[in-house]
Amino acid sequence: MNIKKATRKDIPLIEKLLSANNFPYGDIHSKVNCFFIGYKKYEVVGIGGVEIFKD
Repeated sequence: MNIKKATRKDIPLIEKLLSANNFPYGDIHSKVNCFFIGYKKYEVVGIGGVEIFKD
């Protein structure tokens, strides 16, 4: 599996997958830099996100 950092062009994919799994996705546009996409060959096999909070 290869993992790449998400870009703005990946927002529709991220929204679709989060929505399909009942996860919130309303603030994806401002946090797209927190997401990663996993690919196996050319197929998306998962997404993940890490939200960074500052003290």
